[in-house]
Amino acid sequence: MRKLYINSLIITLVIFSTSTIHFSNGIDSLKKELNNSIVDTNSIKILNDISWKYLTNNLDSSFYFIRKAVQLAESKNYPRWLAKSYNTLGVAYWYRGLLDSALTEIKKSYAINKIFGNVRDISKNLGNIGMLYDNLGKTDSSIYYYEKALGYFEVNNDKIGMAKIFANLALIQTDLKKYDIAIEQNDRAIKLYNEADYLEDIPRVLANKGLIYINLEQFEKALEIFDNGLEIAESQNNLSVKAKIFEYIGSTNKRTGKTSEAIVNIEKALGIHKELGEKISIANNLLELSNLLVYENNYNLTEFYLNECSSLSIENKHVLKRLYNNYKILYTLKKDYKNAYLYFEKFTELKESLLNEDYNLKLADFQVKYETREKEIELQKKNAQLQNEEKLNKFYLLLLIIGSLGSITIGGLYTKKRSAYLKLVEKNNHIFNKCKNSAKKKETELNETQNNIYSVFTNYLENLTSYGKTDLTLDAIAKEIGTNRSTLSEIVNIINPNGFSTLINMYKINAAIKLMDLHPNWDIKSISIDAGFKSYSTFSEAFYKHTGIKPSFYRKNKDKTYDRL
Repeated sequence: MRKLYINSLIITLVIFSTSTIHFSNGIDSLKKELNNSIVDTNSIKILNDISWKYLTNNLDSSFYFIRKAVQLAESKNYPRWLAKSYNTLGVAYWYRGLLDSALTEIKKSYAINKIFGNVRDISKNLGNIGMLYDNLGKTDSSIYYYEKALGYFEVNNDKIGMAKIFANLALIQTDLKKYDIAIEQNDRAIKLYNEADYLEDIPRVLANKGLIYINLEQFEKALEIFDNGLEIAESQNNLSVKAKIFEYIGSTNKRTGKTSEAIVNIEKALGIHKELGEKISIANNLLELSNLLVYENNYNLTEFYLNECSSLSIENKHVLKRLYNNYKILYTLKKDYKNAYLYFEKFTELKESLLNEDYNLKLADFQVKYETREKEIELQKKNAQLQNEEKLNKFYLLLLIIGSLGSITIGGLYTKKRSAYLKLVEKNNHIFNKCKNSAKKKETELNETQNNIYSVFTNYLENLTSYGKTDLTLDAIAKEIGTNRSTLSEIVNIINPNGFSTLINMYKINAAIKLMDLHPNWDIKSISIDAGFKSYSTFSEAFYKHTGIKPSFYRKNKDKTYDRL
């Protein structure tokens, strides 16, 4: 799984924008243009452009403008610009390191573009989905979507799009240690870029090719390729690529034991990133410099760089985890055990949060994939395995720090409670109704026969007296309402791009909430079974995914804050 430090990977992962950005215009001029424009598709386009401008230096502002674009596109019923806005929102989540949210938004964009047959934007959606699956460590899914994107680009004879796909496929082959294939795909990318007279991305591909030779421990060859890429980047005044190549040269210096040269090259990269105002890249450079200096026993300069990194107020959890870990190492080596323990706590808490996010994503994937009883048993085993692995990782971390913090007892480490709930999502009483309203809008995309089937399908679900005693698989419901699996699946996917299982779960959750409201003394576990869930843990995770809160929290606070869905 390739770790996601999105700014530092811009050189290797080329994000596909479905919007035409006014790169010649500054943010101020775009805002002025926005203020002078009437509320139409051009306003949404400008909001997208501003959001892209803010991506690398002010994520909060980027989110603010793209959410306004989404709201405007929804209110004015501009589906094509809604698709573009969803794509931009997905990229913003990507930059923040929230990969599951990024995937959800870009898939929304893909679903709309597919309905309208917008081949150009479909290919870009598929490319972005492929990159997200790559970052999530799902290589097979990544390759699948990349190859689908490649097919669309080939139909349009889009050589630049094809080149980007080959460059990204080369990264996967590099991760798989299939270096000959990776070199071949990089060379194909360079050839296509040359044919399209698009030289901007060639230094990026050369940098990635150099990394392959580092993996092969052919360091001189790697430096030769880096120098070639650096020369082209300098001729183009491509500062971001220059910075990345300096980082790679520094990494090569580090691998060959030339620490002082490595520091010089990372400092060059840092200077460029400061000039560009790319906070995450600045943070990564500062963290790398601290890594190099701490083992040179230069503790003062190490602490200076870490403090500078901390002052950036970075929100990316992966960057913060590295920062806390580096502080922990520094203070342990300085035998300042009080501060070492403080940052160990922060590191552990953040690592636990990331593990929980990963755990929830895997559990959701299992729910979608497995629908039969036999598969649910397998899901429970996987669930238990993940929990055991998490406990084991915590135990190893405790053992590691105890050796350095002799006077701190094990008991004190276990007193740390889990963090409180993250910010709750918007009031859950809008969620189900919003989904139903969205479904009603999309019914206009169905023909008369499909509309009739969908009406029978929803009536069947809404009139069920017991979800727990009913077979709610796609095959069973299709048979019950007098149609076939493929027809029902096609209709559901048009109405709800998130799929059949997600839709069924929303009905189950709504049924469970009604039971909790009507029977406040009933045991929640019994209610989960009546609502059609095989186990309480499955119910709890599904409830949290759809509402943002746990069932027990809903029951305790519903009279104060929450209304029924």
